[in-house]
Amino acid sequence: MEPRDPDVTTDKVLDLAPTWAPFEGWSVLFDASPTEPTARRPPTPFDCSGPSPNHGLLLGLAEVTASVAELPAAVDHLAALPPSTYHVTVCDGLSRGHVGEATEPIRTAVVDLLEALPERAVDHERLMLGSPAPLERLLTIAERSLHLVLTGLEVRGHAIVAALDPAPGHEQAFVALDAARSDVLVTLAERTGLDVVTPWRPHVTLAYLANRTRVDPLQDELAELSETVLAELGAQSFISEGASVYAFDDMVTFWLSSTR
Repeated sequence: MEPRDPDVTTDKVLDLAPTWAPFEGWSVLFDASPTEPTARRPPTPFDCSGPSPNHGLLLGLAEVTASVAELPAAVDHLAALPPSTYHVTVCDGLSRGHVGEATEPIRTAVVDLLEALPERAVDHERLMLGSPAPLERLLTIAERSLHLVLTGLEVRGHAIVAALDPAPGHEQAFVALDAARSDVLVTLAERTGLDVVTPWRPHVTLAYLANRTRVDPLQDELAELSETVLAELGAQSFISEGASVYAFDDMVTFWLSSTR
């Protein structure tokens, strides 16, 4: 792996070319387009640039990212994600970030799992370290329609995100999916002893700030831009079309090994 630029404080990038840092793992993402439930195929890269009811919203967010890059706090400090990789994560699974936190024998099991991705992303029992039922239930519940609406731009950690909330009339579907997500994380916590249970705050990540010293200034600068973005894109919803398990190599390379 290339050495990290000393001015970079996020573990997602090595420099501002940007060179994306290796960060292997798996997550459940809303699918970029409808998938065939019985399809079995080699690993396929995630790409949201094809036909989708969300194409207009995601295209608008790409233009937003270009505007963010021009803000004083972001200039020369922003690693923008390619628009084709924009996605909404339903649930994070295990990743490289957990290896250093795990103790044996879980650490070895996690390392072995990461080395087997993306091909083994279809193996729910292995992903869940022997307890696949909660993950399978989450994928089933995610088949229900869920609309999310844009609520603004935020900095979360090093990430610049477009924040999303359930659209009116979709609160019940959101609660059901959130509960299933929690079951997955609680099960992983029980199996690994790791602190992986987090609240679900749906969003689309647009870019990463290279250095944490720019977070507070950028948060202030985003406030005015956020109002403009809501005026222009706020009427559009993100419409889920089911979800699948995806393996990732880094923050721009996601693989669908198989459908649900």
